[in-house]
Amino acid sequence: SLTIIRIDETPLTITGGKFTTIAKQNNDHYFSRGIAVHRSNVTIKNVQHYVTGDTNKSAPYGGFIKTENVN
Repeated sequence: SLTIIRIDETPLTITGGKFTTIAKQNNDHYFSRGIAVHRSNVTIKNVQHYVTGDTNKSAPYGGFIKTENVN
């Protein structure tokens, strides 16, 4: 199979913001929160992300900025 994804010609910029994730206190399941980017030609700048309550018993975390099908 083949998937072709066009590169977006128009730039998109995400600027600024402060985000805090409160860590899940058990490790039953992975969890994911944050910004997901599903297109090319994206710039993310001046974004701050903090995690509070993280312990050795916290659930696995997938990260805050995730990209998929981008170039």
